[in-house]
Amino acid sequence: MNSIQVIEATRKPLPSQHNMCLKLSQAVAELLAAEHTIVFLLDQGKSQFLGMLESETRVVDIHITTDSCPVSFVFTLQEALLSTDLIQELDAKLKLCIQNGISAIMSNESNEPLGFVLALNKMANQGIAPTEFTVQDQQLLQKLSCMAGRVVEQTLQMDTEHAKKEQLNNQYQDLQTAYATVCKDNHQLESTVRSKRITKKLTVTAAIMVSLFCLFYLFFAHYFNVAPETQDREGPQNHIQNQLISPQIERVEDFLHLSGNLQPLSWVKVNAPLDAAIEHVNFQYGDTVRQGQLLLELDQSTIQLAYRDATAAYFQSLKEFERLKNWSNSIEVKNAKRAVVRANKALQLAKERHASTNSLFQKGIVAKTELDSDWRAVSEAEVTLTMAQESLIAQQSVASDVQLKIAQLSLQNAEQKMQSLALQIEQANIHSPVQGIILPATSKQEKPSFKGGIYSGAQVVKNEPLVMIADMSGVSIDSQVSEVDLLKIKPGQSVDVRIEALNDLSLSGVIHYVDARARASKGSRSRVFNIQIQVKQLTEQQRSLIRIGMSVDTRVLIYSNPEALVIPVSAVQLEGNKKFVWVQTEQGQVIRKYIEIRTSLPQGLEVSSGLSAADKIVIGFGEKY
Repeated sequence: MNSIQVIEATRKPLPSQHNMCLKLSQAVAELLAAEHTIVFLLDQGKSQFLGMLESETRVVDIHITTDSCPVSFVFTLQEALLSTDLIQELDAKLKLCIQNGISAIMSNESNEPLGFVLALNKMANQGIAPTEFTVQDQQLLQKLSCMAGRVVEQTLQMDTEHAKKEQLNNQYQDLQTAYATVCKDNHQLESTVRSKRITKKLTVTAAIMVSLFCLFYLFFAHYFNVAPETQDREGPQNHIQNQLISPQIERVEDFLHLSGNLQPLSWVKVNAPLDAAIEHVNFQYGDTVRQGQLLLELDQSTIQLAYRDATAAYFQSLKEFERLKNWSNSIEVKNAKRAVVRANKALQLAKERHASTNSLFQKGIVAKTELDSDWRAVSEAEVTLTMAQESLIAQQSVASDVQLKIAQLSLQNAEQKMQSLALQIEQANIHSPVQGIILPATSKQEKPSFKGGIYSGAQVVKNEPLVMIADMSGVSIDSQVSEVDLLKIKPGQSVDVRIEALNDLSLSGVIHYVDARARASKGSRSRVFNIQIQVKQLTEQQRSLIRIGMSVDTRVLIYSNPEALVIPVSAVQLEGNKKFVWVQTEQGQVIRKYIEIRTSLPQGLEVSSGLSAADKIVIGFGEKY
């Protein structure tokens, strides 16, 4: 043992452990008639012993520090405390007037030392003069110390559980705060994306307006200066050659732009397979779990008891069914058949004896009383035979078709019950059905449906939703399409998905389904239809970046023409509601050709009819040169 130092400190209010030590000290002092009792607790983390002493109106802490191992030191410290030097030091610091004392070690149920109890100054039964502690006092103190050790261990466990609960509550609060922060960030991100989307729409609208302005400008510029259907201008031939162009053959594609939010490919709900208490929880919300991973372990004690009872009932039913099935060869039926055979033989013998006696009676050899006695014997034998036959029929009816069917049904019921309980035992260990992210089970209002919480000891009810697993092997996007564009899309159509928040990460998906029922559009009289887009495969890197609820922009290819004829807007002129271009023939003549425009493009206009790739278009024809 190294140095021992006694430190005195006064402190209020008292922690639960110290308050418990004071109560133990008071109880031991009353039972031992000791003037002072100190309970010392072992603190392995700080290599010291903590004792509490209540004196008059103050509470005093006693700290005994040591440089040696506290666990081995506790076995010798109780003897050291009774040494002259330490008693004098305690007496000098605490002024207890110590005359004598005894001590005993406190230990838990595993006989691990938790500290010791020190009793000082034995009080006499009468008066206040001190006396000596006896062997009985030492034995009583040892028993009290053992009881005190168990109380201390329970108190420490309760404090530990309380600390863990506080830690879990703090973690839960942190998780709620983080979730609220994520929701706020998502809202801000959606607002940003919405603003950019509006900017894009305004830009496209401005481009269309500019194109229309150009068309109207051309119309008003050339409406009153229209040339005849065919003209021959040989004079300014060189100028016309400078204005000739050919329609460009380009690949033209048209897209329908939609927006939405990322969702898992599917939601898998995990329900409670039976009524039981949760024994172990092997996950945390937000964890990525693999298929077949153990999530929850339910208490099997009650279901195991029911399974053993069901197994016993099954074997009883099986035994009864086999007994009835082989009843025709049972001892009862064989004994009944033997009884019928014996009754038949007895009746035959009685009849033969009666016939012999009757013959003698006819000859006058025997008396009539003997003949009557033989006749009564025949009647009794007949009654015995009838009873034996009825008994045989009764025994055979035990295993009738109806009774055998009842036993068979009972056996089937017992077997099904046993198998059902065995399945419940197997399902008591709940595994993940798919790979994905585990989240709380939520209803449509986004409130947890399992109100008790997932923790060890919580009681669950059969078929109650426990958790939801987001299948992140792929993702889905819920969006809406206007009724005007409904006929442009169909299930199976390719979709280009872009996530702006992830540096325009590009994914390839398809339209999974289109709703058959229209819904009202917010802020508009038009109707919309819900659609779902699916991206069925993701790489590990994409899966690690994507988060549920992210906003995305999608682009659906609704038109593609690899050989479209494209001409500049300046080549088109208007005549009422008709559109035409000036075309130079092989003979050098300029003629008018009416055309149909399918759509306007950034690089020009796509011509659907009225023009070929070999035509030479004259731009600016009709102006004065």
